[in-house]
Amino acid sequence: MTQTTRAPGTIDPGFGQRGFAFFPLPGSEGLNRTVTILPDKRVLVTLVYPPFDDVALGLAVFKEDGSLDPVFGSGGIKDISFSQPLTFYPNTVLLLTSGGWLIAGTASTEKGLSLAVAKFQADGSLDPTYGAASTPGLTLIDVDDLVKGATLLSSDQAPTDIMDNDGGNGAISATQQDGKIVIGSVVSVEGTPFPRGIVIQLDSTGNLDITFNCKGYLLVNLPDGLDWTNVMAVRFQDDYLVVCGNYRKDLKLGGYFNRYDRLGNLDRSFGERNNGTVLISLDDRLVRLSSFTVKSDNSLIGAGYVMDNQIGGLVVHLTPKGSYNLLFNGGTPLVSKFLDSGVLWRTSMVQSDSNLIIAGQGGEDLGELRSSITARLLPNGDVDLKYADKGWVEYPSPDVGGNHTFRDAALKSDDYMYVSETQMEGGGTTRGSVFRYLV
Repeated sequence: MTQTTRAPGTIDPGFGQRGFAFFPLPGSEGLNRTVTILPDKRVLVTLVYPPFDDVALGLAVFKEDGSLDPVFGSGGIKDISFSQPLTFYPNTVLLLTSGGWLIAGTASTEKGLSLAVAKFQADGSLDPTYGAASTPGLTLIDVDDLVKGATLLSSDQAPTDIMDNDGGNGAISATQQDGKIVIGSVVSVEGTPFPRGIVIQLDSTGNLDITFNCKGYLLVNLPDGLDWTNVMAVRFQDDYLVVCGNYRKDLKLGGYFNRYDRLGNLDRSFGERNNGTVLISLDDRLVRLSSFTVKSDNSLIGAGYVMDNQIGGLVVHLTPKGSYNLLFNGGTPLVSKFLDSGVLWRTSMVQSDSNLIIAGQGGEDLGELRSSITARLLPNGDVDLKYADKGWVEYPSPDVGGNHTFRDAALKSDDYMYVSETQMEGGGTTRGSVFRYLV
């Protein structure tokens, strides 16, 4: 890659068209969703197609310079169809040591909405040894088969007071360890007035792993009668599974972290109350968590937002045992209000020097998802003024306008990061872009 002397927080013109790859790509109807950096520095972008198109899912692979990789698929694009008609909405890509990857998300089928996990080989072909015999390469999970009367909720179907429309990163989250994959989402259950967070574990072949909670899944329980829950993110912390999400009780909205052992038992050594749960709240403000990251020292970085008279981005730093890190923002949650129109953090990433890269959505207060925004924080929570000269940057600039929805971000250590976003233009036309920032 050609080296550049541009400052951190600026678009890197060494990628694609002056820093951008635009979607749909020539010859494809797919719009960009997730972005993942492969071990060889190529970039994998998942593509979403119109509902019940002949193509269920698309994959595009770019070289480091932003050109499509001609050896992948057909000119860098591979269209994926399964053995039954469906539309696949990807949310998480998990890289495998074998060189392939797992893609987790939701699938819209003739029967309705299901959780879905597809396994791919390094060339982008489905792994026929994974999944059910009727759908080689793909596992579909009907939550009603697990919990009688349950219905899977996507982020735009769930009540806004328990799950917001988060640009595609909250309807399902997934993580893997030892060949097993854990999925988190939210369901409604017939006969109960509130949604519930659900955590499901699959084995290495894509079948339900009944070593987890004796039945392969669990419904999230919180203390103090907090019944309304969802799951926004799941991550492994050594031999523990940490689950992050949100709750509601009466008019109070907050976030939570739960920690479980590998068998699905709540780890009661986690949290200051020794009950396996950490609740995140800020006085009478409405708190929402979107995701979290596990640092190399096993501490937890949560990202989300706070709602009061203005929406502010939220960052929470917990120690490995679930206490607030006293070295980060004085041991309190950090709220950032860089934009008058609101900031919502969707994801957090850690650089080798422990600086944090936070990315998400700007402009929500205006009723229009105006921009994607990134910031760099020092280990103590201060903004790093070396990043974009003020510690944060948004794209596009405020004078561009339009409806820009943050979709995903990926960080390559101390070099650069990719952001995936889509834009709604006049007449209802939607396009997308993946662009690269220097960090």
